[in-house]
Amino acid sequence: MQNSGDRKFGGSDGKESAIQYYSFSIYECPRPSEYYSTVYYRIYTLKTFFLLLYNMDKLTALSGILFFTADIFAIGSLANPDWIVTSEAGNMRLGLTQHCQIIHGRPEVCTWPQLPAEWTLAFLCIVGGILCLTATCILLLLSHWHRQAAKYVRWVAFFGMTQFCLAAVVFPIGFHIAAIGGQPYKLPHHTQVGSAYVLFIMAIFFTVISELFSSRVCLPVL
Repeated sequence: MQNSGDRKFGGSDGKESAIQYYSFSIYECPRPSEYYSTVYYRIYTLKTFFLLLYNMDKLTALSGILFFTADIFAIGSLANPDWIVTSEAGNMRLGLTQHCQIIHGRPEVCTWPQLPAEWTLAFLCIVGGILCLTATCILLLLSHWHRQAAKYVRWVAFFGMTQFCLAAVVFPIGFHIAAIGGQPYKLPHHTQVGSAYVLFIMAIFFTVISELFSSRVCLPVL
């Protein structure tokens, strides 16, 4: 008498058929009805992603991971107000998206800042660089199926790297604002750069390294 597994997968070799049934390739996505839980679906998604990276050219995969890391660092730097940290007029944290201050031990208050022209330009350059890195990651992913997409990666990434470097040059010019009280490219003694600025510098570093890898990836195409 055949059990339910034999009937489902065809006779005595039910176990072998079951393995073939559940061993789908990364290009085949089962119907949602075949999933028994949300957890299984998430595991399948992660498996698909890592199998895609494994089957990609190793240099392309490494370049994509580095670009993605730089993108995350840049986004994190914008979301973090710790670009400049000063102890004058209460503990202040000055960022490109918010300014936070603690006065007389009260809870910290964060507000949207009125940025000087230099910091506004730096903000726009960083946003543009983030968009370029995001587009670069998408192009690298598409290059797994369409090789011609790789020839745009090098130039889109270069444009993003240029915007990051421009932001790094322009941002210190804004040290003259009243909240800091310094001079362009010179902070006063009671003020220092914070963790968000370090994240941004790391984003530039990873972008430059990724650009070197992407140049080697795109060389055969160009």
